[in-house]
Amino acid sequence: MISTEKLREFILDTDSNVRREAGCYFHEGYIQDPQILSLTLQACQKYGFEECGPLLYYATRQDVDDFTAAKLLKILHETNEINTQMHLTHLLSNASISFLKTNIDEMPSQFSGKQWNLARNRLKFEGLSGKQLWQALEEYSKKCANQKIDASYHDPLIGLLAHHDYPDADRICELIEEDQVQGEWLELFLIQLAAARKIEQAIPIINKKMAEDNLYLSDTCTKALAEIGTEAVVNTLKEGCKCGSWGYQISASDILGSIKLPQSELAIIELLENNKNTLPRDVYSYLCFSLCDLFSDKAFHYGKEIIDDIETIQIDSMRERLITLSLIFGTPLSPEMRKQWEREIALEPDHRREYARKYKPEVYKIGELLRNRFGENGEFDEVNRFDENISYDRITESIWDKPSKLKIGRNEPCSCGSGKKYKKCCGKTL
Repeated sequence: MISTEKLREFILDTDSNVRREAGCYFHEGYIQDPQILSLTLQACQKYGFEECGPLLYYATRQDVDDFTAAKLLKILHETNEINTQMHLTHLLSNASISFLKTNIDEMPSQFSGKQWNLARNRLKFEGLSGKQLWQALEEYSKKCANQKIDASYHDPLIGLLAHHDYPDADRICELIEEDQVQGEWLELFLIQLAAARKIEQAIPIINKKMAEDNLYLSDTCTKALAEIGTEAVVNTLKEGCKCGSWGYQISASDILGSIKLPQSELAIIELLENNKNTLPRDVYSYLCFSLCDLFSDKAFHYGKEIIDDIETIQIDSMRERLITLSLIFGTPLSPEMRKQWEREIALEPDHRREYARKYKPEVYKIGELLRNRFGENGEFDEVNRFDENISYDRITESIWDKPSKLKIGRNEPCSCGSGKKYKKCCGKTL
């Protein structure tokens, strides 16, 4: 595996795919690095803020010091690009409490509404004791029982609670399993809190819940295990991946690529070597992509094995990932091979569309509607993501009477036909 010290320098690379993959590595791995945001801003100034929108998004888990926050606020005042404004707003919401207290009233007027709710709630909850924060979270979970939750409210509560020991680790694990919280928002909040505190004793509980047939619960558990991100998580996922359900195997193989540890690489290789004939083909492919996510040099060997597999093409473009890895590892492909792969990459969307038309007509129908509405690549403009009149849910409701049929797992191929996983495409910021 490549070191984080070497990889972060690729945030300034001239190749946009290399920059994006380098930034994604730190975001998916919940890796805090004080240089990431600085390098991201350098890349934005060099290549343009709109061009580097994904990098700004991937930097939103980094701490923001007061010097950087002042720089971000200055850029926010000067830019007219909507996407850039939203990413900068998100970043500034993570600034220090002292900075927010001093500057929140100086924010541009167009961002005085709900986009600053995260910052306002951080100020509102600052100074509360662990017990008070917990009571506020419990009350909120009851209040929103039949409503859409507001992440700008519960995220600050959970973030602040992570620095307290109330409730303690034992109590959190007990609460997650209590009957009265099953299926409630509080169950998800408790899992998020366990992840924020990296409570290892919660790993078996969260792992078991990840296999349940509940989209929100499974997605929350997937993110939680990635955030805890310890060797104990890796060992649990490795064993579960051998015999779990198909849905569990897909999630587990993807999480292994998010945990940036040598143990993850070893676990994936062991699964690929010892379970090649027993793992479903798409699970095998996900494990190969997870090696790419880890920036493992072993990804070339396993990736080339599945490069022409139609099920692999549904998940992502292995050729594109290997080209990016070759640039990072300094072992570029021959010009002839790269040209050939680029020609084949250009044909992949047609292959995906034809495959979906034949075998997944409902997905094909959604993909066609999204392409017609948002363009050939199917990706939403960032503004449209927040326009309820043309949201993903509103569009898909027009296709089927029951929107519940539209549930797409975060690790499944995006229905828009881009060839990316849903979490890296239309579901990235929804």
